[in-house]
Amino acid sequence: MSRLSDLYLELVQDEGPIELEAFLERIAQGQHGEFRPDEIEAFIDETLGAMIDNIRIKANEAPHLEEMRDEVEAETHERMKRLKEKYVRRP
Repeated sequence: MSRLSDLYLELVQDEGPIELEAFLERIAQGQHGEFRPDEIEAFIDETLGAMIDNIRIKANEAPHLEEMRDEVEAETHERMKRLKEKYVRRP
């Protein structure tokens, strides 16, 4: 896990659920120190992987959700792409 993943999980334990974009906004504002663009990108990629895994697990557990899986995965990829565009600033 990355430094940002560790921080995110620590904050969730302390504060309760935190929306991913709200967390990234705090990072962008420097509230938790400095993070390089590649660290932020890796965190978003890691989070995307976990979300896709979760979507697939849920679809396997509940066959009626399987028909929605491709759409939900595509929406998740698009959301993460937008987050990268907004929060991964290249020097």
